[in-house]
Amino acid sequence: MTTITLEGLGLAGPYRVPRVPYTFGLTYFPRAASGRHAFVKGTATMARNAATTFGFLLAATGAAHFAAPQVFEPVSAAAFPEDTRSWVYRNGASELAIGLAVANGRTRKLGFAAFAAYGAWLGSRIIASR
Repeated sequence: MTTITLEGLGLAGPYRVPRVPYTFGLTYFPRAASGRHAFVKGTATMARNAATTFGFLLAATGAAHFAAPQVFEPVSAAAFPEDTRSWVYRNGASELAIGLAVANGRTRKLGFAAFAAYGAWLGSRIIASR
């Protein structure tokens, strides 16, 4: 146990807190509303995990365009009435690349920008083909 004080945070101390060598992305709050010590997952960690999960799901969807293109042809025909099969492959490659960019922390911002641009372009193709 370690004794700490948190006067700067408006909490009267001292508190006896357990020494935890690894928190695994959790933030330690000495006194939660319940009066007990609590570990709470940080919002930044949850956002990173959500972005990584979204990136991998988007990349898996992109890979599925190559594994089963016939599933995506009816959806793609709305935006690409001519040469639909090749557009299914192109969209799959785009989604795979954008998903991997979003999943990687170093390229996440670029990946989300590419995802927004890709979504806008795809929407414009659907509107234009009507």
